[in-house]
Amino acid sequence: MVRAFLICSLYNISSFRRLSSAIAENITYRWFCFLTIDDPVFDHSSISYFIERVGREGFSGIFHGLNEELLRLDLLSPEMYADSSLVKANVNSQPTFSTSRYNGNYRTCCLACFKAVLARFRRGSGVGLIVSLV
Repeated sequence: MVRAFLICSLYNISSFRRLSSAIAENITYRWFCFLTIDDPVFDHSSISYFIERVGREGFSGIFHGLNEELLRLDLLSPEMYADSSLVKANVNSQPTFSTSRYNGNYRTCCLACFKAVLARFRRGSGVGLIVSLV
C-alpha cells in the first residue's frame, strides 16, 4: 500500500478512486505494487481504511524504518539535493476575482483579492498567500 502512495504522489494522482483505476490500467504500476495481471486491485475504500488504521504514528514508523534501512545499506546521503522539475498544480484555473467588477482596474482587483484572502487566513483556514501587484 505504501508503494501505491508513492505512485499517487509521484504522478500527481488526485484521488484514491483514480489511483485504484490507474493501478488497474497501468501494468508498470501493477508491477511496482507487486501485483500480477490476474491479481485484483484494491478498492479505494481499502486505501482509506488503511490510512485510518495505520494513522500518523504508523506512517512515521514506516518511513523511519525505511530511512534506517537505507542508512544501513549506505544508500541515503546526509546531503540535501533540490529538484526543480515542473509539477502541474491541482488548482482551480477560474479566476476568483474579475477586473470587470472593479471597472478594469487591476490594482484595485488585486487589493480586494488580497484583503479577502487575508481575512480568510485570519479566520484560521490556513491559506498560503503569494501576491504580485503590477
